[in-house]
Amino acid sequence: MSAATNVGGTVYFKAGGKTLSAEGSITVDLSAFEREEKVGMDGEVHYTETPVAPFIEGTFFLNKSADPNEIAAMVDVTVKVELGSGRTGTLRNAFNTGRLPIDTAAGTFAGKWIGKQGVWDPPPA
Repeated sequence: MSAATNVGGTVYFKAGGKTLSAEGSITVDLSAFEREEKVGMDGEVHYTETPVAPFIEGTFFLNKSADPNEIAAMVDVTVKVELGSGRTGTLRNAFNTGRLPIDTAAGTFAGKWIGKQGVWDPPPA
């Protein structure tokens, strides 16, 4: 029996070279397309493919190094996310949506980056 391994929990996030401290989970969808099933009247199964924009979004702490103006202005940046398992994802040519709703009670803000290309890097050895 193998030892237990970390598959989640910790996450590191960097956008445009700036490290942000995540409050909790981050949603990562690096897909380039979405498939929808189509079933013919004869029972044959088909699908259609629709392009989608890859994105990374989450809630981050509004600490001294997190400048909302700088973050909202991010365009054509690389976004990296590293999971507790060591797996990393990269979002290229990304832009921040510009909307950064701030929760003053929690000291956090929500941010979303959308890119032209998203890839999961090869798993660590």
